[in-house]
Amino acid sequence: MTSRFGWTSAERDLGGRSSVLAVADFPRYLWERSGTRNLLLKPAFNPDSANVERIVEWVRTWPATPSLSICIPTRDRLDLLVPCLNSLARTCSGEPVEVVIGDTGSAAETIAAYTSMGLKAISVPGAFNFSRACNAMAHAASGDVLLFLNSDIEATTPNWVQRLLQDLDGAIAGATPIVGATLVYPGTRRIQSAGIEAVRSRPWPQPNVYRPRLQPRASRRWGLQNMDLGRRIESLPIDPATVMAVTGAFLATTRRQFSAFGSFDEAFRVDLQDVDFCLRARAQGAEVVCRRDFVFVHKHAGTRGRYPFPLDDWNLFLGRWGDELHRWAR
Repeated sequence: MTSRFGWTSAERDLGGRSSVLAVADFPRYLWERSGTRNLLLKPAFNPDSANVERIVEWVRTWPATPSLSICIPTRDRLDLLVPCLNSLARTCSGEPVEVVIGDTGSAAETIAAYTSMGLKAISVPGAFNFSRACNAMAHAASGDVLLFLNSDIEATTPNWVQRLLQDLDGAIAGATPIVGATLVYPGTRRIQSAGIEAVRSRPWPQPNVYRPRLQPRASRRWGLQNMDLGRRIESLPIDPATVMAVTGAFLATTRRQFSAFGSFDEAFRVDLQDVDFCLRARAQGAEVVCRRDFVFVHKHAGTRGRYPFPLDDWNLFLGRWGDELHRWAR
């Protein structure tokens, strides 16, 4: 059944959660956004409580020549990775997919867990570099379509794989698009990201804007912001939206286009490689779209927790795209 907002009952329920109360999830939304949450939560993984068998059975069904390769970078966070894989097993069962794990320095017991589940895992040695990990996974992947997915993501929407493959098999506005999904906070129906936009700095505080603090004014002239942050999913139209960029927590493109656009720039070690990639794709005629009917739970900053603002990445980004931000910023 489809609601007046265009969502099917299965998509609206987000895996069985009630969508009746619009206000009751607000305290949970505030908690999930807080930095305190990352400090208080301790990584914990109990293999007896995780449905590892489902993952093993799903891995056995993977085709020899998958159409979609799901690339997930991770390090020692089985407490995030196993629920992520379980959600994919539920929503991708029978689909022509594979998962490629990009391990950025896990302990031996984590590597053993990959092996026991039959996962395709590659090691990405050296200092942490998110771009290098993603590029290495893309090189090892077999599918014609690549989906870069964070390990702190859980899929809720059924039948999303075929719709994604249709998007990337055809063309939108004459060019194969970059596709993102709508991300929500755990336990809520409130949006964490429905695309990324540029905003101008204001004389008043802008707590939701990504930019450096206490730096020269030139570094703070622009900022980036998640679109529709905090809104309820039902308030969005169902149609895909053209956006400036989508987050690398869920970013899909074809292998051919990923190579043609130059893959992720490894000069961006921590952040902004996703926005940089989207802007380079746009400059070459591709469209960047956010699917409103792909709903994924995102445990915001769960993978790495809190970390210092990557000023080197920001300065590189600003020097490269300052003029483009001026055109996009509102």
